[in-house]
Amino acid sequence: MRIEGTGRVPSGKDRNWTSVGLKTKESLTGWIAGPPIRTRVHQGQRSKLCPRVYLGPKAPCERCEEGRSLTDLVFVPFYPSDSELRYVLHCHDDAVPSIESLDLHDFFTAWRGIDPSTGVQITKSAKAIPFVPRIMSRIASADISEWLVRFLRATDWLTAEVLLGGGGGVPAGVPTVASGTSAADSVSPEEVNSVRKTVIGLADQFALSAGLSGDGTPYTERRPDGRVTVAPPHQNGRPKK
Repeated sequence: MRIEGTGRVPSGKDRNWTSVGLKTKESLTGWIAGPPIRTRVHQGQRSKLCPRVYLGPKAPCERCEEGRSLTDLVFVPFYPSDSELRYVLHCHDDAVPSIESLDLHDFFTAWRGIDPSTGVQITKSAKAIPFVPRIMSRIASADISEWLVRFLRATDWLTAEVLLGGGGGVPAGVPTVASGTSAADSVSPEEVNSVRKTVIGLADQFALSAGLSGDGTPYTERRPDGRVTVAPPHQNGRPKK
């Protein structure tokens, strides 16, 4: 699965997720819920997005001024195998090849070894348990971008669209501008708003998305087809107790 943060408009937005990490010798299993998102952060007691990565080199950033280095963190949305909750797993960039090999609703295992300097490892599980959700809107690919902007405490200066764009201040789905041209001068508020999604549903959503195609014309798209079916008596692939 392609990791977000490089420009593609996702299918829809989910707002309610729970952050989860793994300590040494811990492991978990679950199903991939949607595209992971790669971020560029300054690490510290709490990792912090770098404004200069997303808004340009003139943006104020205390940690850049202090000379702190940047690193990649990848946030992976998933449905755990032991509950109906919705989680987001934190991984470092060394797990990117494994994450990219996973597809939507693949059953995976994540773990950490005994070495505290080694981050979370993740791989497709040899025991493939099919994803059979009780909440049928979870068939759609989930998007954690708005949740992630709030989780990383960047709502005062960053939008989900710019986060997904991967930097440079250009929202995902908006055509990039020529070198030497200001993105702020070339992208109108109407174009920015055109890539915002309308979410229908309560905790989950069927996605009704809107954006700009490659030639700059607007488009709308609905995923999945919106038909309502009866949920089977299972909990994420396990028989309901």
